[in-house]
Amino acid sequence: MDKLSPKEAMELYLKSRQSGDSETLQKIVYMPSNLSEEEKGKRIRTLIAGRDEKGIMKTVSGVQKVEYEKIIDENTAEVGIILSIGIGSVAKRIPFQQVVLIKDESIWKYNYSKYSLSEKQLEKLIKEKPDAPDAYYLLARKIQPENPAKAKRYLKKYYELAPDGFWIDSNMKEQFEGISDYKKEEQKLLKELGQLPPSANKSAGYIQLGLLLMESGDLDKAEIYLNKAQEELKQKKSFIGSQRLSKAQKELKQLKKQMCEK
Repeated sequence: MDKLSPKEAMELYLKSRQSGDSETLQKIVYMPSNLSEEEKGKRIRTLIAGRDEKGIMKTVSGVQKVEYEKIIDENTAEVGIILSIGIGSVAKRIPFQQVVLIKDESIWKYNYSKYSLSEKQLEKLIKEKPDAPDAYYLLARKIQPENPAKAKRYLKKYYELAPDGFWIDSNMKEQFEGISDYKKEEQKLLKELGQLPPSANKSAGYIQLGLLLMESGDLDKAEIYLNKAQEELKQKKSFIGSQRLSKAQKELKQLKKQMCEK
């Protein structure tokens, strides 16, 4: 195994998790020295492909493939994994994961998927290396359900930095088209809110509107929408809604501070 390249090690990892070969996985998955045997066994079990995953992949004729490897330093490497859906010339390429490997005992071992990085970790990466594209894409995916307007901006940034990058697929451009047409998006969201029944909690829609206007730079209007969300949450309690509102309000406060400092 010490002769395997990062790409070959990852191909062995994918084959082993599909076949349930826990013995091989134990040799090619990095385990910190402070983990107990029980914790090591639990990690291996979570990495083995389940019945549902296997069934889905079989149904769509899907195969995971390693598309590239990149040596970062003598003990760190990265590989990109795609899903190939379909058969032959009609197979569709879907970017799936970027995995970081670490060299341990002279063997390249699976360390973690970059998809597992938190929002704060990705923001830190962008701050440290603003021209490193992948963090923008991964952060966009992380925040998209909560803040689609900002996610689109990050997707566009990724495309600008890496027009031929790993995460580029046929749908990429569509995901950030119309990013500057904030007025149109605002009207669309207001229409959707207007169609909700009177008893519905509209706080999520108002928060999304607030975040959209923050992206457009209209901070005063953004505050109006966030205040509407706050009024909704006073009447219709929602723990997740309150968390998202608090986060949006903190971001708005920070943006206003930055504007005053200019």
